[in-house]
Amino acid sequence: MAIENTSDVIPSPVIEGDSSGKKSFRLPDFSRIGSFFKKISPDKKIPLILASVLIFVVIILVILTKFSKIEKPKPLPLVPTEIPTREPTIASASAYASSSAILKIEKDLEDLDLELKKANFRESSLLPPNIDLDVKFEVTD
Repeated sequence: MAIENTSDVIPSPVIEGDSSGKKSFRLPDFSRIGSFFKKISPDKKIPLILASVLIFVVIILVILTKFSKIEKPKPLPLVPTEIPTREPTIASASAYASSSAILKIEKDLEDLDLELKKANFRESSLLPPNIDLDVKFEVTD
């Protein structure tokens, strides 16, 4: 249902002047708004009422959120602090550190480590045989 002339439906305030030139303000006649709702069919009134209630609730929620903003406490700025570290202290060397027996053991360990790095521990006899995956089956009747 299209409304041709909205001035018939929505009242506007009237400013009148009397014989003395004094202007007076008269409120509009709101009885015509009721007649507008009487013209709408009942099956269109329910969605119109629901939409207007929804718009009203959204407006109220927007107003409430604007005025009830709770300020979050601002976090204190983090200032980096240095963690004190102890410098490693080198203990005095053992009396046996320069002993010929200890030096020989260290040299033998280094030689053994080099031999282990060079050694090949791959056992060729333990490898599985190569499998021929190109298999052709014969069909017999």
